[in-house]
Amino acid sequence: MWLSASGSKKLIIICLLLLLASGFSAADQLPASESQSSSGELEVLAEFTDPTGDDHGPGYYAYPNHDVFAPQQELLDLLSFSLKRHSGKDFYRFKFEFARLTDPWDSRYGFSHPLIHLYFDTEEGGSAELFREGANVSLNPDYSWNRHLRISGWWVRLMSPDDDPWDMVRDLNIDAETSPWDVAEASISTEGGFIRLDLPREKMGRLDGSRLYLLVGAFDPFGEDYFRGIRQYPSNWSFYAAQEVNLDYAPRVIDYLQEEEGAQEEILADFAEDYPEISPVKIPEREDPLRENFFLLVALGYLTAAAIIISALEWLIYRS
Repeated sequence: MWLSASGSKKLIIICLLLLLASGFSAADQLPASESQSSSGELEVLAEFTDPTGDDHGPGYYAYPNHDVFAPQQELLDLLSFSLKRHSGKDFYRFKFEFARLTDPWDSRYGFSHPLIHLYFDTEEGGSAELFREGANVSLNPDYSWNRHLRISGWWVRLMSPDDDPWDMVRDLNIDAETSPWDVAEASISTEGGFIRLDLPREKMGRLDGSRLYLLVGAFDPFGEDYFRGIRQYPSNWSFYAAQEVNLDYAPRVIDYLQEEEGAQEEILADFAEDYPEISPVKIPEREDPLRENFFLLVALGYLTAAAIIISALEWLIYRS
């Protein structure tokens, strides 16, 4: 007899365990050509458009009068935003389109006026409060943020809810051009009306499926949290609110990512007794059918192989 019945059963069990172990190993070691594009192309995670000509906050803000703000429109008019992920070098690309970009103050990155704040709700927990007061808006309490990215023509900074915004030991001069939150690995460039920012993925974590607030104000190195202020009269350096408003709650956000026509004006105008509340947009969940199909094929292959081996062993046992 080639094998006893008990020996045959042990052999079957050993073969199955080896197959199962090798199957898990193959799944864990998915070839690079399957898990990511070998060409290293950019994969679109989200694309949004924003209404044209709405760079007036609640609908009745006018630009400052000084020549550096000429033509007194379009400088803060967000037109579109896209988020992409590079599959080869593992970084995110943020791309902001504005109606017009100018650089009268010779900034580091080629744009002087936009101050861009992004808040990402990527996981449970976090904060529903702004990192610092200045924008004069409130966030939807249902969507707390876990990553806060801010961009000006001079720096790129990244914060988390655990950071203390007023830690004077950590940040001795909060209005300085350098900060402990500066992202040294950031790569930023401008072309036409586009601002392009590349950040290592490890800095942001997973962003697909998250919620995003995108706020645009006017950069002011002396403003509260760098936001240019609002006045009840025309001036060279502040925005003019052409209606009688409570300046304590008047939003300093001039445009924000809100795809519905007219919704921004209605939402930002609601600040009689408190800050206007804004809601985020949704970054779609990333679907990866190639990876899912790969694992399905691996599973089917090993099940088929297991069935063949079991049949062969049963035949040998029968013959013995």
